[in-house]
Amino acid sequence: MPIRVGPDRPAVDISDTATPGGRCPACGQPLFPWIEGPDPEPGSEFDHVLDRCENCHLALEREDGGEGLSRLIEGVATRVRADGGATIELANGASLQAGIGAENWSALRLPAEPYVLNPKALELLLEHEGLEAGRISYPGRPGMAAMMQTILNLITFNRNFAAEALHGRLRPSQARPGPAAFFVDAAITALAAIPVALISVLLEGGASLARRGGVLRATIRRR
Repeated sequence: MPIRVGPDRPAVDISDTATPGGRCPACGQPLFPWIEGPDPEPGSEFDHVLDRCENCHLALEREDGGEGLSRLIEGVATRVRADGGATIELANGASLQAGIGAENWSALRLPAEPYVLNPKALELLLEHEGLEAGRISYPGRPGMAAMMQTILNLITFNRNFAAEALHGRLRPSQARPGPAAFFVDAAITALAAIPVALISVLLEGGASLARRGGVLRATIRRR
């Protein structure tokens, strides 16, 4: 999907992001290797490489080639044309918790969401479709939950341990680096839950006030 990034710049094909050295579909600047995000499948050794633009900080999964982002923006544009407006909720790549967590950031949803957006990158992408974000807010409850899980990810062996174990997606036999890690993570999570929750309220509360909350909610409308 070619995207024109400005009157003085050539159109950028979003498929160019499939390889290192591709161009950002939001601002046209180069993409550079950023982090390797883990696959959500328990026991999987596969990592998803994310490349990021150092100008607008949009990040894209290299293997996806920008297709997921293209579907997201096209879907939003279709909803706005049909209903006159749309509301979307996304993980905020410019958040405090993203900076703290990096590849351990709990809001990474790879490969289901092969992109990481932020207010600046979102605004640039919407401009290409003749849209704008009329209001951007940072809802507290989902942001604090993501902050808490991000902090726990820094001290457990397995990513998003509590959610994965409670939903039955992670069992001792699937834990990394071995079954014993499952029980170690369970003990760590139980002991750290309350102090981490208190820390998360303070950190995420301050981040939201500074417009660096972990989850951004945007109301999209025509320009």
